[in-house]
Amino acid sequence: MILVCLVGEGVSSAAPTPGGLGATEAALVSGLLLYGVPLDAAVAGTLIYRLATFWLPVPPGYLAFRLLTRRRLL
Repeated sequence: MILVCLVGEGVSSAAPTPGGLGATEAALVSGLLLYGVPLDAAVAGTLIYRLATFWLPVPPGYLAFRLLTRRRLL
């Protein structure tokens, strides 16, 4: 499973899209399918993983940016 994550993130860094959107998900789902995980579980697991690693850090980052801008630290 760690190998699937490593390959997926490797594809993410090589993909021309911001954050590797699309390419990373395809690589992760493909890797999980090769590992023997059913399709529905592979897609669900990939979406949860990408939600946690790509989208969840956005709101705290935005709030930190606003706070630092308001205090004129940026």
